[in-house]
Amino acid sequence: MNAIYVASLSDYNAGRHHGKWIEVHGDAGDVYDQIEAVLKTSSQESAEEYAIHDFEGFGGIELRETESIEDLVFIAEALDHYPAEVVKYFHEKVSAEDLAEKCQEGYIRTTEWNVDPESAVAEYALDYLADGIEGVPQLWRDHIEAVAQSLAVNWINDGAVIPIYAGAGTYHLVRGC
Repeated sequence: MNAIYVASLSDYNAGRHHGKWIEVHGDAGDVYDQIEAVLKTSSQESAEEYAIHDFEGFGGIELRETESIEDLVFIAEALDHYPAEVVKYFHEKVSAEDLAEKCQEGYIRTTEWNVDPESAVAEYALDYLADGIEGVPQLWRDHIEAVAQSLAVNWINDGAVIPIYAGAGTYHLVRGC
């Protein structure tokens, strides 16, 4: 669940605590409606401004108090479809509006068995090479794993494929920007 804790700044400045957790999904209009409801229930007559005082479920992406609600919806959308580490990686490189599209273009796969980064990329390279080995002499086929290892090292060093560590020997592979 992607959620933000929205607080009324008028209440905060008056020494009161008034806010609510709001789920971020769907469209920005729904989130704004919920924020407006928080402000309307304020004990301060002039409650018009809010701040994001806490958040959860945003995959390690640090949010600001004044984060754009539209951007939050874009981030939440990407998190609904891609691993959090991948979304965080691309969030640092593109606008929130382009985030889901960039994740779709750049996300390759997740390797979920206990491996190191080179082995994770080599597994992908082996699959990549295996698709085109028809007609290749058997002598060369016998060395395909070594070729995959070499290709993996080249891809990592060139930044063509980036292994993002997700913990417990799991890597998400993305195309370099």
